[in-house]
Amino acid sequence: MTHTDANAARKCPASPVTVVIAGEPVAKARPRLTRRGIAYTPAHTRKYEAHGRLAAQLAMGDRPPIEAPVRLELVAELPIPVSWSGRRRALAVTGDLLPTSRPDVDNYIKAGLDSLNEIVVRDDSQVVEISARKRFSIAPKLVMTVFPLGAACANRAAAARGGVMRRDQQRHRLSQAATTKKGPGEPGPNRRI
Repeated sequence: MTHTDANAARKCPASPVTVVIAGEPVAKARPRLTRRGIAYTPAHTRKYEAHGRLAAQLAMGDRPPIEAPVRLELVAELPIPVSWSGRRRALAVTGDLLPTSRPDVDNYIKAGLDSLNEIVVRDDSQVVEISARKRFSIAPKLVMTVFPLGAACANRAAAARGGVMRRDQQRHRLSQAATTKKGPGEPGPNRRI
């Protein structure tokens, strides 16, 4: 693949990527502090995020991370409580009864984005639209679909990866060119007069 083909591939939106993390979804837990004041992520959250990263790697295969702005659709399918009656379970399966208890849907989003970061998308700051919902399901799982958008990145680092030169890079090249152009006998940048 030539340099121009690589740039065209970055600009052209890729097909959507669906990542399914099987099992009961785990919401992102708050960081905990030790007695000495060191912050850490709880073990159950770290384990779930590692499981999510594996699912993201399987979904991506050998494709590089998406570098364009993206839209994320997330569905947290939660288990139906065993203690519920048959009638209530049927309402939950059909979607007539929705989970309004904790954890909040935004904590599922955080856990999902952390598992996609650097695997499906270069950085989770590229997510510009999110649609998320919680519902009950017989087979609990977290389903995330990432849709690349046709817009360009406003981030300088992402633009630089796409082949656009940053201003500081341009200045550096111009200063290098100015200092290396010297005639015979003229003092250069490292020569004393």
